[in-house]
Amino acid sequence: MAKFKLYPKIISTNIAEGSWAGGSILTLSGTGLLPRGGKEAVLVIFGEVGSQKSCAIVDVKYDYISCLVPDFLELKGVQTDLEVPISLEMGYKSENPVTASPLTFTYKSSLLATVDTMTPTKVTANTPVTITGTNLGTNIANIQVFAQSRSSVGRRRRSIPQPQEEIVPQPEKMHPFWKQFKTDSNGKPKWRCFGKNLANGCKH
Repeated sequence: MAKFKLYPKIISTNIAEGSWAGGSILTLSGTGLLPRGGKEAVLVIFGEVGSQKSCAIVDVKYDYISCLVPDFLELKGVQTDLEVPISLEMGYKSENPVTASPLTFTYKSSLLATVDTMTPTKVTANTPVTITGTNLGTNIANIQVFAQSRSSVGRRRRSIPQPQEEIVPQPEKMHPFWKQFKTDSNGKPKWRCFGKNLANGCKH
């Protein structure tokens, strides 16, 4: 009787390029994409060996995998654009899905969000601000602005003290060999003394 094995297959992706800062949601569509072990057993990797980053898994279903595109800014250098390969490992056997062509993603400087000005420059709680720049997006639901005081910049995390291991003194134990001899009032074995030991009271 012939046996058949169903391999996962990637048919398409929703995006093929994005900002060097990452943050976009990449969705890989196909069939058989939910392996045994669920999304914890799925790994989406960006880049070549030696400069790889994981695409943080958001969701995995039978017909799609979605993940958060990683930040590649530290590898940008003077490059404007960079195309990196995308590889997948699925299930406990780290199987690779079938694809019609190699999967790639292109990081582009032209898609990198930049901020030019903010007005007003001094704000208090609930103060409206206007930020101008490029590639800031058009969907207000996907845009968030955070502010922090200068005193909090560069603040180091407080280190967590390591628990001290309590050393409990262990009682002295007599080797079974010495238990065959008679013992004194302190429980120590007694034996006959010779020579100079007789002068100091046969102390051991």
